Amino acid sequence: MTNLEKIEKIEIKCIEANKDIVALKFGCEIECRFGRGIVSGESDIHGMLAYFKGDGTYHSGEIGGNVRIIGRQITLEDILMAIKANGDVLTPKGLWELQELYQLGKPLTDQSPEFINFIYEIFYGK
Repeated sequence: MTNLEKIEKIEIKCIEANKDIVALKFGCEIECRFGRGIVSGESDIHGMLAYFKGDGTYHSGEIGGNVRIIGRQITLEDILMAIKANGDVLTPKGLWELQELYQLGKPLTDQSPEFINFIYEIFYGK
């Protein structure tokens, strides 16, 4: 199994434990007819407001309809929530290893293959 496939499986566990990851609100990544963007707020007049990096524009109101919610990036907090929700317990050795492998400030997708393997094995075994 590739690292990307493991990340996708870990993401599923995290989203099951914390639906807020895919809530359509500030910071949520979306894809719609304007391309891929980040929800940046809400307007009383136009509804949802999103920023699209590709052309550096903001679009509002018309975003509704065929919007695919990608969600926000997964953090250590989400991973720990998923471990708890899954009924798994980290031993002191496991906590130490987690601390050693996790790169602070980086989302799940930017973590090392060693960290991804460590978390994947907690959820799915070796």
